[in-house]
Amino acid sequence: MILSEARGSSYNYGSACHAVDFKGAKMLSVHAAAGRTWAFPWVHFVAVEHRAGPAGETLRLTFSSAEIVIDGTGLLPLLGAVTEFHLSLVRVLPPERRAGMPDSAPAIASIAIHSSEAPMRTERS
Repeated sequence: MILSEARGSSYNYGSACHAVDFKGAKMLSVHAAAGRTWAFPWVHFVAVEHRAGPAGETLRLTFSSAEIVIDGTGLLPLLGAVTEFHLSLVRVLPPERRAGMPDSAPAIASIAIHSSEAPMRTERS
């Protein structure tokens, strides 16, 4: 499905849990569970790692100030989109939406964000 036709957006391709912009994405929008959303500029991207195991796959994206850990299945297309700076959106796909999907379709079960910056401290006077 071409998402630009469905949503009137700049996305060119995707699935229920990701979107790709073939013109080149400037940011990666991350929609995790519980309504939390982040945006990471690709200019701060450092590295990506893909691991496949018997229980599923992990895609680990490292940015200068955070690490994004994506767990799911069928994540290889996302790896390709990252290496081309085309991945523009990832989101958790609820279990009820994963049911009935082809095994080869990308399905993100969880997303964790780990900040490498120290927590902000409140100044006391």
